[in-house]
Amino acid sequence: PLIAHRNEIAYTETENRTSDLPEEFRCRAAETLDHVLALAGVQSYDARTGESFDPLIHLAVAEIHREDLPNGAIVEQIQRGFRSSRGKILVPAKVRINRR
Repeated sequence: PLIAHRNEIAYTETENRTSDLPEEFRCRAAETLDHVLALAGVQSYDARTGESFDPLIHLAVAEIHREDLPNGAIVEQIQRGFRSSRGKILVPAKVRINRR
């Protein structure tokens, strides 16, 4: 649930969505959630454009056609992933992948 709340805050920020909550409150809430997750040994990770799609750590939520990237490459990260300090994937990174 904490990761879901953190992702909601990130989504609101990155998609310029309007929120009933003041920006200062959202920033403090994000910082607090990041701190709590770190104390619990949860680490976020990013999927990078051009990386090969790995179904163990990525979740493909959309496909895009781009000639400049190989088939199956990540085109864009939609949402960060989270893993435990031991490397177990708690929430895979949501990505758009290239399909030719």
